[in-house]
Amino acid sequence: IQYHHVCIVAPSIRALLSLLSVDSFIFQYKFFISSTHNSCALTKLNQFQNFQKNLKLLIMKSFISSFFLSCLLALSLQAQSSHAFSTAKTFVSNERAVSKVSETQDNTSTQLGLFGVGGLFGKKEEDNRDPTVPKRLLEIPCKNLKLGGCRFALGLFLIGQQGTPVKGAWKANQQNDGVLDMYYLDNTAMFSVVMTETSISIDRFGLEPSLQYQLQESLVLHNLLDEIQTLAIEGEEVEEENRLIVFSDPETALADARAKLPARAA
Repeated sequence: IQYHHVCIVAPSIRALLSLLSVDSFIFQYKFFISSTHNSCALTKLNQFQNFQKNLKLLIMKSFISSFFLSCLLALSLQAQSSHAFSTAKTFVSNERAVSKVSETQDNTSTQLGLFGVGGLFGKKEEDNRDPTVPKRLLEIPCKNLKLGGCRFALGLFLIGQQGTPVKGAWKANQQNDGVLDMYYLDNTAMFSVVMTETSISIDRFGLEPSLQYQLQESLVLHNLLDEIQTLAIEGEEVEEENRLIVFSDPETALADARAKLPARAA
């Protein structure tokens, strides 16, 4: 900014100093002519002096205009610099705010999801219960159970239930040990179908399942019991040792299991 000031004002200052030097010379010369009483030279000198005064006024105006323009230029550059700094500062502040909000949302999603507060493994700091220990929902005692056939049949059935009540509501998965898992979309809980040669059990993982999960879990489990009943009934004409499922108490096995679930919707 100082460089621009010098470039604009310097020519006017040089011109003004030159006129001041000429003015001093004219004053001395005019005094000499007056003392010699040379009227012609005195007239021309007066004319030149008037011209010099007009020129001086013009240069003074130019000097003032140049100085005013330089001040405006300085103010304009300062305002642009301040605005640019303010814009950059605002942009950085907004970026930090967005980053902070995004980080907070990510942390909240993690806490409310599968591994956080109310998630599959529940509260780790506030709840002393072991999140790895499942809750046994029901158990069906069996006299005989063909593990391979039942896992295959019930696995296909649970795959068909993934769209209950809407597509993508559940995700079925079979572990290496043959346990069938069903995960719900809100990640607050899951249930597993555990089969042995003497029982079919349903275990729930998740300390704080949502109300929506509990409603949909009840619906799927009632359907699962229907499928288990179908597999047991279809083998009645086959010899007992060759059936897929033989209940220990055929009369009450499924009724007792249903009694442990919320009532089925009419």
